[in-house]
Amino acid sequence: MQSNALLPDFQITDLTLAEVSFKKVKNASGELDYEKTINLVLSTINTIKRSQLTIAYDHRVYGFIQQYKYDAAVQDIEKLIEYNPDLGTNYLKLANVLDLQGKQEKVYQVCDEALKKKKISENDSLYGQLVQLKQGANKKRTRRIDPLAVLPVKLGNRIFTALTTKDLMVLMYISSLWRQRVLQCETAWETVGDISNHRLNALCVLPQVAKHVKKMILSTEKPTVMSRYFEFIEDGVFTKIESLNLKVTEAKNMSMIITNAFWKIRNTLTNLSLDVPSCTNPVQLVDILFYCKNLKALKFKTGKGSLASALGDLELLEDSHKSLIDLRLSVPKIMTGQSLKSLIRWCPNIRRLILDNTSFPDDVIDVILNDCHHLEILGYSYKCHDNDIFFLDNLNTNDSSINDSNKSGTIIKNNHNSTTATSITPHQSNDNNSVGQLRILSTPTKYSYHTPGVPINQLIRLLQKHQKSLERIYANMAITHEQQANGEPHPYLPYIGVDVLTFDRLEHLSYVADIYGVMEKLFLNSIESSHSSLKTFEVVDSFNIPAIVDTLIKIPPVQKLNFFYRNPQAKYHTFQYYFGDEDQQQQQEDVTVEQSMVRLFTSYAFSCNNPYLSFSIGFNGDNATSVLETVSFQACTFFTDSVLDALAEIKTLKVLEFEKVDIDDKITTQGFKSFLIKLGQNTKIIKLKLYTMNNVFKKYHGDYILRLIVLRILQNDENQ
Repeated sequence: MQSNALLPDFQITDLTLAEVSFKKVKNASGELDYEKTINLVLSTINTIKRSQLTIAYDHRVYGFIQQYKYDAAVQDIEKLIEYNPDLGTNYLKLANVLDLQGKQEKVYQVCDEALKKKKISENDSLYGQLVQLKQGANKKRTRRIDPLAVLPVKLGNRIFTALTTKDLMVLMYISSLWRQRVLQCETAWETVGDISNHRLNALCVLPQVAKHVKKMILSTEKPTVMSRYFEFIEDGVFTKIESLNLKVTEAKNMSMIITNAFWKIRNTLTNLSLDVPSCTNPVQLVDILFYCKNLKALKFKTGKGSLASALGDLELLEDSHKSLIDLRLSVPKIMTGQSLKSLIRWCPNIRRLILDNTSFPDDVIDVILNDCHHLEILGYSYKCHDNDIFFLDNLNTNDSSINDSNKSGTIIKNNHNSTTATSITPHQSNDNNSVGQLRILSTPTKYSYHTPGVPINQLIRLLQKHQKSLERIYANMAITHEQQANGEPHPYLPYIGVDVLTFDRLEHLSYVADIYGVMEKLFLNSIESSHSSLKTFEVVDSFNIPAIVDTLIKIPPVQKLNFFYRNPQAKYHTFQYYFGDEDQQQQQEDVTVEQSMVRLFTSYAFSCNNPYLSFSIGFNGDNATSVLETVSFQACTFFTDSVLDALAEIKTLKVLEFEKVDIDDKITTQGFKSFLIKLGQNTKIIKLKLYTMNNVFKKYHGDYILRLIVLRILQNDENQ
């Protein structure tokens, strides 16, 4: 390619043509032939206009090429050819730009057209350039291989399935083969997202792939685009759609449009996420439940009003909605027990209930305790924007019959996770107020930093009823909004009416410590006295480490041990904290905590390194080996060289995460080096995370530590 072929050509127009035209106009005017004068003037204007536009376009072409905007340059060159169809330099320029894009077929066609129509004389130096470009394009186009053409169809489909809707739209414009193969890949279109920059393309393609769509995410803010999507639904092109994620915007007749759409997909829709951020509710819960009888999972979020206003007249249902087992509600106003009870009455088989609010009156807890007879998963006091709520992996247990429609273990998909919601009957009783079957109880812990806790009286009621069935507990017992308003902590301890609970099935305990230490003490007493197979222990903002260590030593080793400090100033708000000589108090506390952690890790090293001593009692009374494998520490001030040395003795460690644990310079660089060497000799670590360890990774020491880590990795690879 000749670079000068792309430069602007100032000689592409003959400016003398305008002068000749003006002379003809003058002669016609002198002959008093006014009709001829008018026609000649019009011709002169067009000549001048074409001449100036040609120069302008030619310069803009060069600018586009320098900015790599080849498509825009091609459009301008085509206009140049339109203005001057016999000027060969424009054909050469077009061929060069197409060559830059790799479009060899079009390069060949442009060169062939210019040569056949003799746009450039054979004696012109540009003629040879056209011939050279044509020959080069011919060689490239004949030996070019389309990778998709040689790929097996199944392998190509696996690639398409891993791509987003936006990516699929781009691939469809590569060639007719790509378009055909992409459209025929059913699994690639099972999930369709609303892409802001490709909505028009998506609207064109959607009717062709709608028969494959099982999940659709529609969050556009343009009512016209949303209406078009719903028109497709109303036309019945979605025959397999199971999941719909919808963000509703305010538009005329939107309520009618949505309800008509629900009617069309009522037989297949099982999962619905409906977000009404600001507009007046175009659809109420009664409409959803009335039309979508097979709905199993529902997430309903509104930016205005209360749950009572969002319900509608539930009496219109006439019969209860037996299929709905997964419900998540988010309303801005405080939810009342009466409104929730009304909803539960018509949806009696709820197994997973998530309530997005900062606080609830006690009558909401009354409804959960007394009316949610099949509830297995409860999450409450979440913030509306919190997307990090826990998800279950798989709970494979025998499913007890609630009704025929829910007899099989139903898989509920939420985002990228799946929850197998099954019913259990370990401790069922005719008295629903005495014994429960809740398996998961969650309030925000590590998932939302600085989130206020839940009232202790509400939490203790839930724990008491479901203590026999609970498998996972995520309890945020931090100071509540009400306690902050009342100037907590009060000079008295709250009365909870119970000293110990029996957790027969508890596997995971995660809690944010309460300011009084009362609930923390209850948890520690309970897991010590219960015959549970605790696998994960996670504590946030606790300043009673010695008591925690005493408890952990008395029970079989846990598999995961996590200590987090989200709020380092939390201890100044605890009931146990006393005001006095802060420095002396801190020193005494540091020594005590350090000794406790050394004692814990020494005990774990003794039991975990000896498999005959490491066992726990399972749900069915069988013994299972339990050893510490994963530990995480964040902003923990109790780490010293001696604590690290004791930790490195535990040979069963596989995952180790440190974050901000060297804040007070208690860990020396040499001590950390020794820790890594010992860790490499004793363990087979598969994941080591060191984040914000600035004091350890000091200048001239960081590179050495990193080389040491890499060396240990290479040695482990050789041993394997």
